[in-house]
Amino acid sequence: MAKQLVTQLARLGDIIQSKRLMLSLKNEGELCMLVDNSLIDLARIIYPYAEIFGVHIHNKNASQVLESNIHVFSELKQKNFDIVYPLNHSSFSQRINTLFSKEILQGYSRVGINERHSQWINLAFRWMTDRRHTPLNLMDFWSFLAPNPIDPQDVNPTAKAQGKGLGIVLSGQNLKRSLSPQDYAKVIHAVYERLHSENQTSAKDIFLLGTDNEKKFAKELLTYLPSKVHNKIKNLAGKTSLNELVQSLQGLDLLLTPDTGIAHLAAHLGVPVEGFYLSSANCFETGPYGIGHTVWQASIACSPCTEFSNCPYANATNIRTNNYSSLPCHQPFQSPAFLMRLDANKYTEESLQKHPLIDMVHYTSSFEEYFHESIPTKQSKQTPFGLTWQGNQNETHRLKRAEQRVLLQAYCAATKPMNIDINTVHDTSLFQEKDWFFPQELP
Repeated sequence: MAKQLVTQLARLGDIIQSKRLMLSLKNEGELCMLVDNSLIDLARIIYPYAEIFGVHIHNKNASQVLESNIHVFSELKQKNFDIVYPLNHSSFSQRINTLFSKEILQGYSRVGINERHSQWINLAFRWMTDRRHTPLNLMDFWSFLAPNPIDPQDVNPTAKAQGKGLGIVLSGQNLKRSLSPQDYAKVIHAVYERLHSENQTSAKDIFLLGTDNEKKFAKELLTYLPSKVHNKIKNLAGKTSLNELVQSLQGLDLLLTPDTGIAHLAAHLGVPVEGFYLSSANCFETGPYGIGHTVWQASIACSPCTEFSNCPYANATNIRTNNYSSLPCHQPFQSPAFLMRLDANKYTEESLQKHPLIDMVHYTSSFEEYFHESIPTKQSKQTPFGLTWQGNQNETHRLKRAEQRVLLQAYCAATKPMNIDINTVHDTSLFQEKDWFFPQELP
């Protein structure tokens, strides 16, 4: 049995989005995972079948990093792994790769100054140059590094309301990607009324979830929420450990959130997620995984942008006050059309048609592929390729995304023992002439 290591040194959400890969490797042999030291407990909750190692990364200079981690590096080297899957492109991750022979690295890797990525990684770098057409969820992308990816339906449970109440993730790491307290309060009230009318949250609680950094946000949010719901609110901002956060999420009817790690944790637990994706967030890349989730996605000319890039529409006031509600990607979430659709049962079809959604698409998670009439499809029941999102039929980038998924399906069907459809499409923009040279580093 193979000895395997997955190195995942990014944030909480990335650890959870490694789940399809981890489950695919579980039966291949001994499985270990290397994470940031602060996330060891979370990794052990998500992956009880793997041995978890932690390294200190943050707030240390180079010599301190070496000194604090040398015992871990020594232990990893002594493991004599047969294969290592580096899932980060950071310089620190690349230095960790030097512990191992280059022949066993399968993922983001470099030898000296030269990139040594597999063909699968190279394809991802190409499609990421135009994120509007991103064809594959991050969870699925990483999973295809495994020799035998498991079926996507087997990753997370189907999300269903569980009776406990409504969860609210206050904001993401970058407030540019989060609704303002004033806008969020309107959303929360509309969704709470919707659930109340469906007899799902009658006399149930609203849980505010976040870190110490979100305490101020929570306080301001309360000033905008109607007083009639104040007695339902449990403000847990800054009051939960990771274990307690898991307990808070378990049993919820619904979680409202921007694109956050907590959204992925909820999906892991089978809690329905209703996401609000602004600026750099893209549900086709990092939407909550599994059936039963929805995302309201900003769809404007400049989105999705780069997470930490300077927004050309942001001014000194936005930056000083950490309030980005005037940005174009926030405007669709302030429209009456959006708020009406959060509780659409209150309105007639005619009323909704008079207020169409502008610069926004409402998506639902799915394992059903969409193909344009120009792309022949087989009707046989075969293994889904991975998660996708179904939106309005007029969604601008749908056909291009579907074409790229067809290409990737064909590639994976040729390189993996998978029972998936192979369809025909003429767009080969993901591939370059050098891709046909041999030998190749296949995923």
